[in-house]
Amino acid sequence: QGVVDDLRRRLASQATALKSAAAAAHALETRIDDESSDNVAARRARTLAEENMVLAQRAAEVAHQEALEARSFEVELRAAAERNMGKTSQDLDTTRRRAEQAEEQLMLATEHNDQLQAQLRAAEDKVGELAGDT
Repeated sequence: QGVVDDLRRRLASQATALKSAAAAAHALETRIDDESSDNVAARRARTLAEENMVLAQRAAEVAHQEALEARSFEVELRAAAERNMGKTSQDLDTTRRRAEQAEEQLMLATEHNDQLQAQLRAAEDKVGELAGDT
């Protein structure tokens, strides 16, 4: 009887130890599941962050390319504007020279007209003198 009681106590003690071990195992399993869920979430977050970084790098590359294209376009526009300004300046110089030539021709024509009028008056005076002499 004493041996049976001793065995019962041992079994009860082992059962209690097994219950404690089962509870600890369950707690450990729950903790592992939680950590595993956290790790999965962390991996997902890291993957998303990496994808966002790749997208940001691509956006930066596109922006850089667009900036280069804009700079190239600006250079082309400046060159075209400088060519146009040079042509406009040449056209302005040509127009100015033509205006000066026209002004000189007008002055010469005016002088010639004055000379012709003087000759006409002289001729009229001569005609008047000849007519008065007869």
